[in-house]
Amino acid sequence: MSLLQIEIRNSSYDKKNIILKKVDIKLNKHGLYFVSGRNGSGKSTLFKSLLGDIDVEVHKVDIDNTIIKKRSDKIVCINDEFVGYEFLKVKEYLVYISLLFNVKVTELMITNLLSELELIDYNYKLIKDLSQGNKQKLAFVATIITNSEIILFDEAFEHIDKYAMEVVKRKLTDLSNNHFIFLISHTRILHELSNEELIVKDGEIHFESH
Repeated sequence: MSLLQIEIRNSSYDKKNIILKKVDIKLNKHGLYFVSGRNGSGKSTLFKSLLGDIDVEVHKVDIDNTIIKKRSDKIVCINDEFVGYEFLKVKEYLVYISLLFNVKVTELMITNLLSELELIDYNYKLIKDLSQGNKQKLAFVATIITNSEIILFDEAFEHIDKYAMEVVKRKLTDLSNNHFIFLISHTRILHELSNEELIVKDGEIHFESH
């Protein structure tokens, strides 16, 4: 029996031009899964389908026989655009995320995460004033705080510096022990961490083991 099962049929933005025709993903262990494919193949569409941002004919996300509803707090994808949150300070945003996802986060946990990623000096800085790299690091910290069972990263690390990337790799390795992590990235630096590659081609998902 699969620990995680995902079924999607006929995923599109306008109900005419189908991008993803058939997705049947069955995974029997936690881990990090690299999602690859050509531009326009449907990688981001897969994520938006999982998040409930676009309609699909069949949409089932099943962890251990428990159906996860669309927009569930068990699935998270936090991007670095921060639309609507630009005028929050870094710390304020992380506290807001903890309240939104109903998770308990201590001051020490926030401080440690920000320190590890060299964001502690920006604690009281407005998000709008952060560099793109620091926005991506903040989004990563927020994602860790949610502790969601399924975590989606869509080109989330393209602007992160080399030192911070080593921290990200360690954190992702730890997270992959008890979470399902799906990663889209044009850089292959995290490829070595993945258990299996999900290749999006011709509207379907193909598996490739590492």
